[in-house]
Amino acid sequence: MNHPLQNPALRPLWFVLGSCSLTLFPFLLGSWLWPDGLNANAAMFFWPASGINFALCLKWGWKYSFLIYLNALVTIFCLKQPVSVSLAGATFNILEVWLGYGLLYKFAHRLQAPLRVQHLLMFLLCSILMGMLSAIPMAAVMVHHGRVSAMLYGQTVASIAAANACGILYITPLFFTFPFPGKPRKTQPLVFFAGGVLLAVVALLAFNRVFQGRLNYVFALYPVLTFFTLRFSFKQISFFLFIVFVSIYGALIQNAFVLPVEQTPEILWFVQAFSWVLASTALVFSVLILVKRQQDLTLIQQENDLLELQLREKDAQLNALRYQINPHFLFNSLNSIYVVMFDNSGKARKMITQLSEFFRASLTTPVGKKIKVTEAVEEVMLYLGIEKLRYEENLQINVEVDPRVAVRMIPPFLLQPLVENAVHHGFNQTQGVFELTIRAGVLSERDFYVEVSHPGTWQSSSEQKGTGVGIQNIQERLRLWYDGQARLETRLDDQQVSQRLVFPEGAEDIS
Repeated sequence: MNHPLQNPALRPLWFVLGSCSLTLFPFLLGSWLWPDGLNANAAMFFWPASGINFALCLKWGWKYSFLIYLNALVTIFCLKQPVSVSLAGATFNILEVWLGYGLLYKFAHRLQAPLRVQHLLMFLLCSILMGMLSAIPMAAVMVHHGRVSAMLYGQTVASIAAANACGILYITPLFFTFPFPGKPRKTQPLVFFAGGVLLAVVALLAFNRVFQGRLNYVFALYPVLTFFTLRFSFKQISFFLFIVFVSIYGALIQNAFVLPVEQTPEILWFVQAFSWVLASTALVFSVLILVKRQQDLTLIQQENDLLELQLREKDAQLNALRYQINPHFLFNSLNSIYVVMFDNSGKARKMITQLSEFFRASLTTPVGKKIKVTEAVEEVMLYLGIEKLRYEENLQINVEVDPRVAVRMIPPFLLQPLVENAVHHGFNQTQGVFELTIRAGVLSERDFYVEVSHPGTWQSSSEQKGTGVGIQNIQERLRLWYDGQARLETRLDDQQVSQRLVFPEGAEDIS
């Protein structure tokens, strides 16, 4: 079931009730405060009906604007206003709504999201143009009926235009809260309530002074509202402006009987001009901050998307490099199995079993995740088990892992190419027993290392038979994982070749 305010059949009723209520409000307030008519125009320094008429026509369509003529009937029969003046006022109110409606649809797309600064500036311009459209002929009607002196025509135009413009700025955002991108910032209810109370107190004190002829105190509202634009959402700022609107009338009621007669025109014009500038400033600041926040969110989202894309690219590269190792390893393993299968079929079966265990372990190692140093050693020992079956006593394996680095984390499959190169190229340069040593230890306070060493002399990739893909694979993976903070070192020391992987402790990586 729809809420009554959302029921299209009831919209004309709500429009009439809202428009007529805010039309009667200044007339009834003036009659109550000044029964003899003294300073009665003081209650009309705002024309809130323009604000609600504009808001509801924007929300529901310009066709509802003709209901504004019912306001004329109310003022004629309830307030005994002249028929011609009431009908003229209603007609001019309809025309101003059409002007604003057309301008916003033409240049600001009815203030649809995402709300931009130029949209709000067009809204502010509309408030001025709409006020002038109504004020110029309405002041002439009032002069024609003798309600205003011809000498005061210009002053009357300015006052009516400002009254309509203020009514639009203070009422329209409240009833037609502009759509904008994203959700409003969440604010604790207590903080929001405290802000409203603070603003009401400051506004009452400031405008009390204004209606007593002391104008300067009202500028205390600027720092308060400026702070609120930083703290609260655009929708909440529109509510705070309505609090200021109510506070102004509250201060007027408190000072109605002490309002200095000779200063009344000056005070009314000051309140109108200041109120329009205050609302414009708060709304512009609020939209600027809203747009800046949205731009920041968009920038953060773009950066997150870029980072996510980079991470996915790294994962894809690592995945490709990881599977680049396995075919290389498979070629070497099958070659070893081929060598022994004709002489010792039992040994060949064991080598095949070892090979399957190795691939099972490789398939269960997650891509993009590090493993402990001890796990990396156990991983490579599955491969060495195959080679041990082939070379038997001619292959001696030593493992020396410092307990301080045993649980340090490194990428998987980095040792595999080093061990493969050591076995297949080291054996070619060694007579008798080939001794392969795997070490892991602390290099400095910041760095630790994992090393594969064996007897022989170093040969570059171009000098070695085979693809040479292993070393390239390691270097590329170190770049992807550590962005240049890890390295592969090759050392020659008395017919001993050592290839050392140096890792920085706590270096940033993709994991």
